[in-house]
Amino acid sequence: MKYTRRKIKKSVWIAVTVIAAAICVGFIWLNSRNNINTNASASSSASSASTSSSSSSAQSGQLSDAAVTLSSYDAYKLDDLDFSFIIAKVHVRASKTLTISLDHFTTSEGIKLNEVSSYKDQLTAKSYSLDSFNIASSLSGTTDEYDAVLLIPVKDKQTDAVTVACDFNAKNEMKFSLADANTSGTQLKKETPAEQTFSVTAENAIEIDPEDMLEANDASYFLPSTARVFAIHVNITAKSGQSVTVSSASIATDSYGTLKTERAEVHTSRYASLLGQTITDTGDGYIFLVLIDSGHTIGTFTGTMNLQMADESQNTAVDVTIG
Repeated sequence: MKYTRRKIKKSVWIAVTVIAAAICVGFIWLNSRNNINTNASASSSASSASTSSSSSSAQSGQLSDAAVTLSSYDAYKLDDLDFSFIIAKVHVRASKTLTISLDHFTTSEGIKLNEVSSYKDQLTAKSYSLDSFNIASSLSGTTDEYDAVLLIPVKDKQTDAVTVACDFNAKNEMKFSLADANTSGTQLKKETPAEQTFSVTAENAIEIDPEDMLEANDASYFLPSTARVFAIHVNITAKSGQSVTVSSASIATDSYGTLKTERAEVHTSRYASLLGQTITDTGDGYIFLVLIDSGHTIGTFTGTMNLQMADESQNTAVDVTIG
């Protein structure tokens, strides 16, 4: 019985020892894997850092080699603005693959040239336009050398000089004088087109062959053999922002009373009717008048042509000569 107990104890001790050894081996293996992963991660990070550093160094090297020189400039001190400004043309010599941000350039008043949008807005609000200058938002080109135009605001209107510094190459510093600044800015003003006014003119009537007359769908417009047809060419200029549509026309005369003109469908292959046209800028057309004159005795006479518009407030009259 004692022998059996000793044997059991010995077996338990061996089992515990084996389990403990297995645990130790497992722990050592896991620790080894963690070290491998850590080293790999560190190696990757170091590689990335090295690549980033290399790229940054290359970019920095390209920037330091870029030369920006002042070619010409115009300075402005305008009465209706609370700041002065300079339009500067610069010449850039750099790698064609390099884009230079304007935040590298700062005025002696602390304005970075990539932060000038508020000044552009103020110029626009006063009806000044810089569109023709094609102001650059960065320096970039498709060749090794190119030109660019910069907007340089000057906060203090009393100052007569300003400097623009470059943070990657001190040799790129630019100096400006405002002593002889332009004070009118006329050439920068946006052109405001003159407002167009409503007008109607009529030419002397011309007589045309009644057989040339057409109506809807270009069907022949049959008239009696004693009919005479007159076409009055009318030009209309619409007021800015408004449209004009002539609905009908009549002609008041001293000799023949009020004469009715033909409806909108009547026209010829050469002359289009003015009636029914909608004119938003300028337009023209013809008003047709048919007179029955069996003895061909009607001579030249004058009258007043009244034009009725779709918008009655535009109704108008114009003198005409017929015959």
